[in-house]
Amino acid sequence: MIQHAAAQDIDSMFTAEDTMQSTIDEVTIQAEKMKEIRLKSVEGTVIFEGKKTEVVDLSKIQANTATNNGRQIFNRIAGLNVWENDAAGMQSGIGARGLNPNRSAEFNIRQNGYDITADAIGYPDAYYTPPSEGLDKIQIVRGAASLQFGTQFGGLINYIMHQPVAKKFQLTAQITGGSFATVSSFTAIEGTCKKLSYYAYYQYKHTNGWRSNSTLNAHTAFANLSYQINKKINIAVEFTHQNYLMQQPGGLTDNQFNQNPRQSTRERNWFSIQWNIPSVKLEYQPKNNIRWNTILFGLIGSRNALGFLSFANRNDDLRNRDLIKDQYKNFGLESRLLYQYKLGKQLSSLSVGVRYFKGYTGKQQGLGNNAYDANFDYLHPDNLENSDYDFNSHNLAFSAENIFKITPKLSITPGVRAEFLLTNVDGYYKNAVEFSSDTLRYTDNQKRKRIFPLFGVGITYKAHYLAEIYANISQNYRGINYTDLRIVNPSVRIDPNLQDEKGFNADIGLRGKNGEKFNYDVNFFALYYNKKVGSIQQFDSTFTIYRYKTNLSNSRSLGVESFAEVDIVKCINENSDFGASLFSNFTYTNAIYIKSPNKQILKKQVEFSPQFIFRGGVGFKYKTFAINWQISYISKQFTDATNATYASTAVIGSIPAYYVMDVTTSYTYKWFKFSCSINNLSNNKYFTRRAESYPGPGIIPSDGIGVFGTLAFKWHTKN
Repeated sequence: MIQHAAAQDIDSMFTAEDTMQSTIDEVTIQAEKMKEIRLKSVEGTVIFEGKKTEVVDLSKIQANTATNNGRQIFNRIAGLNVWENDAAGMQSGIGARGLNPNRSAEFNIRQNGYDITADAIGYPDAYYTPPSEGLDKIQIVRGAASLQFGTQFGGLINYIMHQPVAKKFQLTAQITGGSFATVSSFTAIEGTCKKLSYYAYYQYKHTNGWRSNSTLNAHTAFANLSYQINKKINIAVEFTHQNYLMQQPGGLTDNQFNQNPRQSTRERNWFSIQWNIPSVKLEYQPKNNIRWNTILFGLIGSRNALGFLSFANRNDDLRNRDLIKDQYKNFGLESRLLYQYKLGKQLSSLSVGVRYFKGYTGKQQGLGNNAYDANFDYLHPDNLENSDYDFNSHNLAFSAENIFKITPKLSITPGVRAEFLLTNVDGYYKNAVEFSSDTLRYTDNQKRKRIFPLFGVGITYKAHYLAEIYANISQNYRGINYTDLRIVNPSVRIDPNLQDEKGFNADIGLRGKNGEKFNYDVNFFALYYNKKVGSIQQFDSTFTIYRYKTNLSNSRSLGVESFAEVDIVKCINENSDFGASLFSNFTYTNAIYIKSPNKQILKKQVEFSPQFIFRGGVGFKYKTFAINWQISYISKQFTDATNATYASTAVIGSIPAYYVMDVTTSYTYKWFKFSCSINNLSNNKYFTRRAESYPGPGIIPSDGIGVFGTLAFKWHTKN
């Protein structure tokens, strides 16, 4: 489990009770002075030596946190392709190195070290994203995270919730208002009373959206209680709840988008989730060189999607709507042990872990009513028109990594992960009989067992105090997604013989930093995908265009990711109240299909892999005032493996290159902080996604210009 910096140093966390208060205060003051930009070699019980890691420090960035604006929050993380079709930030869409950003499913998404997605192996979609106001930081580890956290090709994204202050009580209240009738309120309480610490928040969010038929109402709550039993043992209990109801305006065709991207052709489409995540964490340090933690977590949740699912170029026929309902009931346990020992004169570290996960997903598809409201009841619940499935998964995994310190400058970190997977499907689906009004019912009852190892190794050489060379290679794996098995969708057809995907990630790079003056990270990467699942454009007997999803071929991605930031004033006078910083975030990716018998896609660009991603900006600050400007540029990308540029249904086609500019500013006075952001300053017309089903199908336009203001208040007791 990854922990917050204040709770991360186990040696200091388990100090004597009478010095605990001053220790926490000292760490907090240090965190305010120094921005964390990457993870340490060892944090808690986890090893990050030799890996490409990055940290988003929410206290140090200028971003519209009330709307979880991804391009602003992740503006200093190289190579991320961020979908911008959810203006309220309820669902994250993040891809990298030619991976599909759809609900960040190619990443292992966690909160405080535990899973928050529907099913990390079978259905890893991120329907819940924590509000940024409640976070301290976001930790990102690229594909080498597969050895300790999970097999995903993208790596790890871990949202770290805010850690309680040393005061007995602190209140934070924040209200945001802005364009599109957006209102967001956030209230949090926190504190530390002797051995007990607590943190809790509640957020309410409403918006009418940039487009018509885009209303959202969302409620999110989080609570944490942590108790220091003695010098060696700490226990923490957490609970997260989120529910929201979102009206979805549907997708547009290319012509509709060019005419008016704010228009909507769907009034009856709705989407909702209920998400409940409990967890219990136990941390134990019997000796200075031994650390152990265990976390129990679960998920009880649901997802409902209701509406007219057909192509964007077809008018809503006002008949009964399509309704898809999911139920999730998951349980997981992860336990890790870190042992540090002397190897010659150097201190080496061994981390071993075990994970057990049991997941259940109930997925149904049938007809809802023909009204306009958000009624998620089936017309015939005992005899659904499309499908009714139960998906069960069992996952047992063992992992081990060891840092071998060869010299004070050189280390080698090999690792291994063994995965045991058991998945079973039980249910039925119905298909229409061609040239008839009848349907046939087919039953599915299949089990699949998979046992496979993953290997990797990392190397780090500290050539200079400002230059560290790192390299790693790690294997990855991606199982078949539940939604790839059986969902009735006129826009998409699924190959019934889909197979799991395997491959690897590799990095070699150079990084360094000098306090707050400058930092940089430049690396070359390679990602190899065996039997990559992708989409190609095909026609049926009625000449209707659709996406055919299958194991297309092998693919490979090569490229360079670079980030550099410098504070010009700090380089001249480190203690100045002024600051003037510049940052540049540039990525080049060459992702193509290789070794394919299908000449239609051989050497074609992999879907969702723009060749160029650039984000840069400039910021000025004086004491508690700050203003920042940034620009994001994403080059042209495709949505299917044939690199088709246009289809009348708009499900397939290119995503043209686009750029977006944002301005953010903030000022703090005593207990108050005021911030303002102008998103899409030049009011560009663009889109980042062509959806094959919800929230489309078709083009999902991104927001035009929007202005948002936030007033925050913070008060705490004197002690």
